Amino acid sequence: MERFIASFFENEKIEYFASTAISAEYVGIPRKLPQYAKFVTVFLIPYKTDVSDRNVSFYAVPRDYHFYIKELRERFAEKMRLCGIDEKADFFADNSPFFERKLACDLGLGFVGKNGLIINEKYGSYVFIAEIVTERKIDLSCGKKTERKECLGCGKCIFACPSQCLGGKDLTASCMSELTQKKRLSPDEAELVKNHYLVWGCDVCQEVCPHNANAKSSPIGFFNEKLVAHLTKNAVSSMNDEAFAERAFSWRGREVILRNIELSDIL
Repeated sequence: MERFIASFFENEKIEYFASTAISAEYVGIPRKLPQYAKFVTVFLIPYKTDVSDRNVSFYAVPRDYHFYIKELRERFAEKMRLCGIDEKADFFADNSPFFERKLACDLGLGFVGKNGLIINEKYGSYVFIAEIVTERKIDLSCGKKTERKECLGCGKCIFACPSQCLGGKDLTASCMSELTQKKRLSPDEAELVKNHYLVWGCDVCQEVCPHNANAKSSPIGFFNEKLVAHLTKNAVSSMNDEAFAERAFSWRGREVILRNIELSDIL
């Protein structure tokens, strides 16, 4: 099983992965964990794409990464079947039962920055965290580990934050990414969204981070295909329902993203 998982990840161009036994210190929502699960393989999914003229966060330029996880799960199950492996396994991402950042950091896949994001030595903070849980023991020694253990602590992310929500500056402030996803905005919040350079999400704390200065783009095909980097009213309105549903900005409906575009005076 170890060799199978290692081969699967390498073929998927996922470099940073490692496994461990599941212990209580890593489980935040026990009810979500399958009863059979005894071991977890955590991996990082790099998503950054080289694009220009974007007005959405890097993570929203390709299709919603949950579609990638779905495709990954299906390929994993099919390859297990073809290899004659009759074992239980399941994927988690976003709605994970684990304390994902602690799990990834303890396994040497990165460290947590002042902005609360996990930072990998190669891909910076432009990564998603996901896991596979299994019943059989997995002892992977091929997952690459980061050498840098701590954030530089320069505070650039804190000072650059457009809503001043980092570093305890304003305990009532919301992240700009959260504001662009709210259905109802106060006048002050609407002004922040109007003056923001993105109509969905926020990358400011990542863009000023020294650890991201040389962050590599994703080698994974999914994150380099069907890109939508710049949104306009016409682009959003003309998307059919299926195409719109594939985008990260779709979960709040067209009204929210169209409102943000209108606030930004984009035709």
